[in-house]
Amino acid sequence: NLGFLEPHSAQIARKEWWAGLIAYNLIRWTMAGAAALAQVPVLRLSFCRARDLLLGWLARSPGHPRSARAWKRLLNRISAAQQPKRRKRPPSEPRALRSFQKDFPTLKGSRAAARKKLSQNRTNS
Repeated sequence: NLGFLEPHSAQIARKEWWAGLIAYNLIRWTMAGAAALAQVPVLRLSFCRARDLLLGWLARSPGHPRSARAWKRLLNRISAAQQPKRRKRPPSEPRALRSFQKDFPTLKGSRAAARKKLSQNRTNS
């Protein structure tokens, strides 16, 4: 969530940005290790699932040293979290926001009263 920083100073913003960048690179490095271990393309692995697995692994017993066996088990779990094979690549989408227009008037009063008024209008027409 580096796009939603809410720091109170430029120095804190820089620190948060660097921390986010380091965390992102740590996740990508772990994904690269998992992909190499399983011999699959790194782009097939799920970033979100890798992040969740790595955070869970780091949160378990924070004071204990990590073993190589536990690390390899984590990499195996990450390599198992693959994206589905798609038949064709989805088309590129422009980076723009869709402007939503309000086609309906705002609701005034309770929803039940609005339903009652709508049903009366339907029976009268």
